[in-house]
Amino acid sequence: MTVIRRFAVASGLARLLERQCGSEPVEGGHFGGQSGRGCYVHLAPEQCAIILMAEDLDLSTEEPAVVPRAHAEALLEVCAARTVYRRARVGLDDGRKAVIERFTHPGKLDLIAVEFDSRDEADQFAVPSWFGPEISADPNFSRHSLATACPTPLDIDLSDSVLEDVLDLLDQGVRDRSPPVSEANEASRPNSVTAEAPEPLQIATPGAVIDDPPQAFEAQATGQSPASKASRPRQGRNGTGAFSVPLAAHHEGLA
Repeated sequence: MTVIRRFAVASGLARLLERQCGSEPVEGGHFGGQSGRGCYVHLAPEQCAIILMAEDLDLSTEEPAVVPRAHAEALLEVCAARTVYRRARVGLDDGRKAVIERFTHPGKLDLIAVEFDSRDEADQFAVPSWFGPEISADPNFSRHSLATACPTPLDIDLSDSVLEDVLDLLDQGVRDRSPPVSEANEASRPNSVTAEAPEPLQIATPGAVIDDPPQAFEAQATGQSPASKASRPRQGRNGTGAFSVPLAAHHEGLA
């Protein structure tokens, strides 16, 4: 069993919270019932349910039973009255979730509801400053009344302190969803490139053989060691496979 307290909320605040927190469409179909008790079908994107409700002197309780969407849509067709609204979830300072309900049919109205597991939790709830008057015990704002004849919205004055509280609440929600600064900075950095040390410079000495650069590059790409590449016959510029000139021939050329 879920205990629910409902409050009016200023239309401007409801619109701001819906824009910042996102919302989803909801439809409700209401059946006729006895005074203080009733039943309605609830269609939301994530699931559908048939909800038994009982309205006490100052609070209402609900007991939902999940049903397939096809069954809920069929029940909606035979309901005596309907409501259409958008629902937005807002996190409160105490960690509890409040639900903004922005009705569009049969009339325009903005409410906020808070759910509790017990009557004791509901009685101990500290009402935020930006909530409007509580309408939990007002029969004009019961679920069935909202579906048959939507009441006139209450006139709610907004003060600077109320707006500051709402903005602080939204700022806290943004901070909770933001990654840590170190992770954000790391994500914004371009992919780092590790510089490889250049290969040592080879100096030709008399009788020494220097690997052909293209072959050395091929050996590095294929993972073979230079020694294995050196065992293959190589063709240098002089046709002997080496780039050096014997010292004696060098002196004869000079003579």
